[in-house]
Amino acid sequence: MRRLLLLVLLLPLLHANCYQDSYYQGLGGMREGAKVLLFKQGLPGDPVAIVPIGSLIAVASSDGTISYIDSRAVVRTLSICSGREVKMAHGITSKGGVIYAICYSREKQVASLAIIMDSGSFRFYEQPVPSRFNSSGTGFIYSSMKRDFPAILEPPAPLVADLNGDGYDEALAYLDGHLLYFESPLADPKQYQVDAVLGLSVRGRTVFVSTSSGIFTWGPDGLKPYSNVGCSSLPLAVDFDGDGKLEVVCRRGDTVQVVKEDSVIFRAEGGVTDPAIHDLNGDKRPELIYILKDGTLVARSSSLLWKAKVEAPYNRPVVADIDGDLKPEVIVAAGQYVYCFSNDGKEKWRANLREFNGWVSGGEVEFQRYVRFEAKTQPILLDYDRDGLLEILVGIGAYLEQGRIALLDEIGKNEAPKVEIISPSNYTKVGKYVKITFRVTDESSRLRVRVLSSAELWSGTVESGSLMSLEIPSFENIVLEASDGVLTTSSKLYLKVDTQPPKMVIEPANMSKISEGTNITVRIIAPIDEYAFLTVYHGTPDNWIKIIERRVWKTSVVSINVTPIVEMVSGYRLFKFHLVDKYGNVEDIVMRYKIERSKEGRVNSSGSLILSVNNLISKEARVNCTLIGLDR
Repeated sequence: MRRLLLLVLLLPLLHANCYQDSYYQGLGGMREGAKVLLFKQGLPGDPVAIVPIGSLIAVASSDGTISYIDSRAVVRTLSICSGREVKMAHGITSKGGVIYAICYSREKQVASLAIIMDSGSFRFYEQPVPSRFNSSGTGFIYSSMKRDFPAILEPPAPLVADLNGDGYDEALAYLDGHLLYFESPLADPKQYQVDAVLGLSVRGRTVFVSTSSGIFTWGPDGLKPYSNVGCSSLPLAVDFDGDGKLEVVCRRGDTVQVVKEDSVIFRAEGGVTDPAIHDLNGDKRPELIYILKDGTLVARSSSLLWKAKVEAPYNRPVVADIDGDLKPEVIVAAGQYVYCFSNDGKEKWRANLREFNGWVSGGEVEFQRYVRFEAKTQPILLDYDRDGLLEILVGIGAYLEQGRIALLDEIGKNEAPKVEIISPSNYTKVGKYVKITFRVTDESSRLRVRVLSSAELWSGTVESGSLMSLEIPSFENIVLEASDGVLTTSSKLYLKVDTQPPKMVIEPANMSKISEGTNITVRIIAPIDEYAFLTVYHGTPDNWIKIIERRVWKTSVVSINVTPIVEMVSGYRLFKFHLVDKYGNVEDIVMRYKIERSKEGRVNSSGSLILSVNNLISKEARVNCTLIGLDR
């Protein structure tokens, strides 16, 4: 995939088939496999959750630390969930970006909810704790706030999405028998009492809530029962049977099931991961893709579509067109590998998470192989380097070792792009505008290019290796900057800028009288490098008629015979003189002349002459006549 056009063509299709983040919109370029790049900063534990936030990556580690990292270093670290398991989700609100994070202690069986703004501030969801009655016995005195809530079962990850259609994200989280709805990260939530929630998902603006005793839907008017069939996982809404109505796919113990109201319409051997859902074979029916306990990757709808083998039964699969062939692929991070399977179950390639091709920020790593790293998170697909193609983020770790974040990209050497300016050469003399032709090359993919001087003159994406031509305003110093999203390089162009228009003197002067035999003379008086073009018109601003077009040089004199024009028109007439040099600098002069005829012109005419003879002398006669004073 090298063409942005493919992405534009696919967007309607991709949107229609997106099920709860298991299908990623966009196209990748990993046809021959992928290189594995590392973020430089190690983590205090295994990564357990990853949230992309622009150029930053928020990572929750197994020790409860939340780190904000870029390609080179840790930008910020929070220990507010220290010693706990973290599940988190990110959204954009009217107050800015925010992470909602569940912090769960399996040992203490308590959970808390942290609300972390991208700006750096954070708070916990708290409730006041009554300590005693007041002196009058009419109410409680609250002496403390509670932020830890009982949690025998591990709460699900918060759900963050635009749930009310206002263009901003809201959040749903579960704590201690209550579903909490946050319209704003700074406001107190609305509470809805419910059994222990095991999963939250959204389809459109309808939220599906799974509990062990049944499935509910949530909307602005609260919770409503959907089915009395319980689930133990994420409830995924999809039209499984093709009747135009949504069913719910979920796991219950070791079984994967499809729930339609109070009935189970499909049941099969379940796996240890929540399923990805996508129509792999184009039959208009979605397949369920998940991993069994023995490491078997399964794709099935009402019947088994295919099976494949992966190294470990961990991490939910995802689906994307990762190689740009316009067909979906299944991406699995399992054990020491990231696998890519075709839509019919054939392994296309695998990338070893223990062998590294370099740092994300550029350069080689000190160790090219590490024998203990394994995938700790599901793959996350995004355009991290903004080259128009998908990359893969995955958290990797080893027991009692620093965890890392790996970025899988198209195969290449991880070198900075190269910028070659084809034309013009340095110190070329140019006019007000200049046409620049250049080529930007990189290992692969598309690149972001900016053309700069005192301000940005142009920016856009170009395909690696292709010639690009731009006409831009001229400056003495111009910089072409190319970036693959992580590494940036630039090239400078030095120009001599000439914006002085050429000059000319025209005789006779403006408003002069001209007649038959008169010449208009144009004299070039300003220095011209090599040549310029002179074009002369007569007529009106809306209808100029070209008289001559001629190449001129320094001190050229051009004489224009106006006799043909004088013979056709009279009165005041406009003449336009357009002089442009090789740099595009223009001098325009409009003259007004009064045209007079020096003598009457002869015009052929036709008519009839009638002769009358009173007395007929003979049948033949000779007539001589002279016509004097006939007007035209």
